[in-house]
Amino acid sequence: MQRGRNIITAAVLVTCMAVACTAGPAARESPPPKPRTSAAPAVPEFDPPMAFSPDGVTVVDFGEAFPDDPRDSEFPYLVDDGVVYFVLGPNLEARDLATGESLWTAAGQGAPNPTTPVLVRAGGRAFLHATFHVTEPGSGTTQDRELLRVARIDAATGEVVWATDIADLPEGVRIGRVGVVGADEEHVVVSPVQLSQPDDIDEVAGFTAVLDAGTGDVRWQQPDLWSFALAGGVVGAARVEPVGFRNDHTLVGRSAVDGRDVWVAPEQVNDGGVDDGHAVGPDLYFVHTGSRDSLVVAVATGKVLLDLTRRLQESPFDNCHADGRDTIVCAGIDGLDEAVAAGYDVRSGKLLWQLPDESANRIAPEVHAARNGAVYGSVEDRGVVLDARTGEDEAVDQEIVPTRVVRGFGLRLDRSGIVAYPATK
Repeated sequence: MQRGRNIITAAVLVTCMAVACTAGPAARESPPPKPRTSAAPAVPEFDPPMAFSPDGVTVVDFGEAFPDDPRDSEFPYLVDDGVVYFVLGPNLEARDLATGESLWTAAGQGAPNPTTPVLVRAGGRAFLHATFHVTEPGSGTTQDRELLRVARIDAATGEVVWATDIADLPEGVRIGRVGVVGADEEHVVVSPVQLSQPDDIDEVAGFTAVLDAGTGDVRWQQPDLWSFALAGGVVGAARVEPVGFRNDHTLVGRSAVDGRDVWVAPEQVNDGGVDDGHAVGPDLYFVHTGSRDSLVVAVATGKVLLDLTRRLQESPFDNCHADGRDTIVCAGIDGLDEAVAAGYDVRSGKLLWQLPDESANRIAPEVHAARNGAVYGSVEDRGVVLDARTGEDEAVDQEIVPTRVVRGFGLRLDRSGIVAYPATK
């Protein structure tokens, strides 16, 4: 993530916005979902994986879609229970991670936005939540109308459970960049995944809508709010407030039920504005501020868990990864263009280890992922695995360098596609 890329851009408060909340049109018939047969390769049970077979399976083939190696933000995808869900071309698709076999394609909902769907389990079923760009044809003197469609989809079959259309988004917000940024059993939150950056200060780039997860009804909406996460019934967001010829932006927590303020971040977070950020696991958010602080904030409470700038003044971090257990691993590049990495306790924020460590003659790897007590990185294009609690080497000199790790697989994203490498131990 590049420092200084302002995700909260110039905007003014919009006093009204028309919203149409209607059931989407019936989906065109899609091919029936394919059952995952018993003959299909089983998902390896290694979790966390410590080594990977070089014989990978190309799960998604990009073709000519990317001239250069894309980042996850450029090709977002979701992996859950041995299935990868992604958008490539006109459809949202599910494929078996072990074989690359297509399981289903969700068609007929418009053009799917290139954003990561969010999966929620409820009532013994799994549901995907995704957004689509729909054009409602005009007639006579009535022009076409562009709509944002939010849909709940059965993750096992690809069938649409409900679809809600939202019209007349604020100026400056591109429908194709609005995605689902959080969901739970009761709420679905949509907002621009990457904020528009208009040249005109009068354009608005913020938008948030919260929908009822069971029915798809819009609970509340706001045009001057950019949201990034949902945890504990609280929407983590940035409120944009015009002041003269510039904007102040305040990190806030809003109730998913009615949109009221639950918390407002302390001055330490909001001093100088929010430059950029990303989710750290399901309930934490990593943020850079205009005053060059690097912080990890709890979405549900607004509490600053980690103040990374003060811990390592000369090594501001660019990203953090939650291992899903009890550790956060943060990494970046220091002023001497050297990699740095450190592990923190997720509850107390206590520093557990940091690299480089001159006394032990150890350098820091480039960190790509963390999972269940393991940290996955690379040194000179060879894979390494560290213990998340101690930072000690667990596996070194590996041929496969995954950019994402799930149960039983290491995944690598490059210009050719997504390749799944089975774990061998």
